[in-house]
Amino acid sequence: KVETRQEFGHFEADTVLSGKRKGQAVATFVERKSRLTIIKRLHGRDSQSMTQAVLELASQLQDKLKTLTVDHGKEFANYQAIEQRTGTPVYFA
Repeated sequence: KVETRQEFGHFEADTVLSGKRKGQAVATFVERKSRLTIIKRLHGRDSQSMTQAVLELASQLQDKLKTLTVDHGKEFANYQAIEQRTGTPVYFA
């Protein structure tokens, strides 16, 4: 269902770093079916900031967040905490 984009709720997440101010970043969340894009400002470039952003997203979407696919960046080091607190499986590309 994820690959064929048949179902809403499968998101891809990544981090975009600022080219102007060192240490500033935003998290991007793109839903695969609808291409809905949600951007959240991060408080830092660490896994704690990303975890907080994902928890906020899960709270806003409630039960609509089904999976999250991420890269192997250090900001996703707390993926197990995300899975436990949201019930959403995290996959690595």
